[in-house]
Amino acid sequence: MTKDMAEKMETLKTMGFLVTRYPLVSAPGKEQPYQLNLTHLAEHREGEYAVNNGMVCWVMNGEIYAAPCTRKLIQLLSQAEFRNESFYVPFSNGEHPYHQATKWQSLHVSADVATLKDFEEDAKAWCDERRIGSIDENLLDSCLRVPRGGIPVESGGIYSTYYPLLNEACIDIVAIDRLGSYSYNAGRVAFIYRDGHTYLSKNPSIMDTLEKAGYRRDNFLVPLSGSEKITDAYLRQIWDNIPEASR
Repeated sequence: MTKDMAEKMETLKTMGFLVTRYPLVSAPGKEQPYQLNLTHLAEHREGEYAVNNGMVCWVMNGEIYAAPCTRKLIQLLSQAEFRNESFYVPFSNGEHPYHQATKWQSLHVSADVATLKDFEEDAKAWCDERRIGSIDENLLDSCLRVPRGGIPVESGGIYSTYYPLLNEACIDIVAIDRLGSYSYNAGRVAFIYRDGHTYLSKNPSIMDTLEKAGYRRDNFLVPLSGSEKITDAYLRQIWDNIPEASR
């Protein structure tokens, strides 16, 4: 084994959760953990990996590993000459390890961060190809970025949530249609910036800046342009602290 290959193997160890051959598993709807028998994976799937429901399992040196799927992990497995096959992937149907649950959760957090970074880089690359540029950082900072968990609102006793216009996971057909666009209503501007995130502005003049940077006007729902009120105290404070402006 070459030094480069050995380094890849070591990196794969750090990126995965070491699964025993007889792991205890917790699953939704089950009060007690149950045990799996995964000896068949260790004995027959050496040098292979499989993907299911956003989870990856691979067998390396007789050990079974599992982790949330990320682009970097799949690339590394390919570079390490693992074969993509079809077999049972532990923890890919809502279940999770009974032991070391904190470590398993930390892998999910790291994977979410990596996936978001990939999404942002893909969005910027797509915009670069179409000459959709940046705007002044101070102007962008004066906007509210719609969080992935959404903005909870209330209007007339009806509660709802405004989510980002893109899934913030991959550049799909919806992203291609909406990236680099903006919409206006009642003094509010919503736009999908070159990083793929959805932003809200109280400054209508930002439309001129967006146009000059290559953004196009569209006609989609503009959150917070009606009578709705933000119910989350932290997000409400951010929005209320953004000064009103007129065009």
